[in-house]
Amino acid sequence: MGTPWKLIGIAAGTLIVLAAAVLFLAGGIGGQQVPAGQEPSTAAAIAGSSSSGQPYGVSSAGIRAEKIVYPPTVKVPQTGVHINISYPGAYTGNYTMNGVRIPVSNSADRLVTLDNATGLVTVTLTKEDRSAKQVLEVGIWKNGQLLNSASTAQPYGSVTVSAGV
Repeated sequence: MGTPWKLIGIAAGTLIVLAAAVLFLAGGIGGQQVPAGQEPSTAAAIAGSSSSGQPYGVSSAGIRAEKIVYPPTVKVPQTGVHINISYPGAYTGNYTMNGVRIPVSNSADRLVTLDNATGLVTVTLTKEDRSAKQVLEVGIWKNGQLLNSASTAQPYGSVTVSAGV
């Protein structure tokens, strides 16, 4: 391959990369942006439309990550004692009930049912990543009522929550 063909190939490749970058930053092909000065509502962000009902594409002027609210994926039962853990990443720690410490190492949303729980329940969990945008939330529930909860968004952050059940 001669030198002129190499230059043509390099120029064509550069143009393709630039065109892809422009499409990405503009919100994609066929996507609409949120009008200037208008922010999408949280519900609209989940539904994929602006507060005016018009669909929009994700762009530098569109949805900000901290505006997105992920709906709960775990429904807490109306009877019994439960620990509800909400976090998309990995976490480790333990919970204590009836004087017994049980280790926890998992990821994603979880509902832990505590059979025969009495007295004080304490949960301590630590995020296993440096995410500052994802929140680790822990709640202790009894008979469908939230007794106590705590959360952290700190990288490698820890949370401790206790409740008498």
